Amino acid sequence: MEKKMLVAELGRLGISVVEGEFVRKSEIRTVLASFMILTDRIKPFYSDCVSWPLDTDVLDEIRRNGDDVERDDFLAQVNFSELGNPDELVPADDWAIRYYKYEKGDIYFFIHSGIEHIFADDSDIRKVAEKIASEYDNA
Repeated sequence: MEKKMLVAELGRLGISVVEGEFVRKSEIRTVLASFMILTDRIKPFYSDCVSWPLDTDVLDEIRRNGDDVERDDFLAQVNFSELGNPDELVPADDWAIRYYKYEKGDIYFFIHSGIEHIFADDSDIRKVAEKIASEYDNA
């Protein structure tokens, strides 16, 4: 990839590159690779409880086993872009919004006005569904 294209890709990702800051293309590639590794760990919006696509037992399992997390920790782990600006949708001073992490996996959710908003990869949700199915089979 040409240096100009790498710099453009970094710019698209919100990383500004000052002329002369990176001397070699390999340094730009390193920064870009590091950024991509970090963003792969950020959980996408999966669903809310109103349009939940699976059996509600999966949602109940996640909800029952959610541990409280701080707002800043929550926002650092999820991709809020599909829902909008977090400062508008989940204001820091709104005492009625609670943030959670599923204790048995990398699933994050918040509850606002009684509606759960789940952030997870499909594979994370599938693991919970398989766990529940296994429990039913063993019952």
